[in-house]
Amino acid sequence: MSCDDISLDVITISRWSEAQKLKRRRVENQQMKQSAKEEATSCGDSADGLVDDDVIGDVIQSQDEFQTQATAASSREII
Repeated sequence: MSCDDISLDVITISRWSEAQKLKRRRVENQQMKQSAKEEATSCGDSADGLVDDDVIGDVIQSQDEFQTQATAASSREII
């Protein structure tokens, strides 16, 4: 087995590991989004004055920011 083969294996394992982390984060974000949506719809206006759409909008914005960061990290690995 050559050094190139070992390097390729390390890169492949690293990318697989990173993909698993991203997948786990996506699932967690989806669960948080669903929980926030359920909580917002069950509570209506919350005690702090936020409306359902504010909470859901914040969750969606956070998810979009995460996806942007994940995409940037992936593109840095490829290069």
